Amino acid sequence: GRAEEQKLQLWGAGVPLNTWSGEGFLYDAENNVGCVGDWLVEPSVAGAWESGRRMAAFLEAGTERNVGIDDGQGEWKFNEGANNSGIGDI
Repeated sequence: GRAEEQKLQLWGAGVPLNTWSGEGFLYDAENNVGCVGDWLVEPSVAGAWESGRRMAAFLEAGTERNVGIDDGQGEWKFNEGANNSGIGDI
């Protein structure tokens, strides 16, 4: 199918300090909702592009399964230096 909505967020947050290891995107098959971004591959413009490319290939293949959501695949990769510095504390 076609994407019914799309959103592009400006690069205001800079480089993500924590990333998710997995297939490079998240997808909820029940609700047909996906998420892409540099934090799902590597913190760079190339990582964001690759994340979108991977999800596009997944959708084009017509596979109906959750990706990165309760499937046991992937985990957070924390940047300890940043996490211990208080960056992002509210």
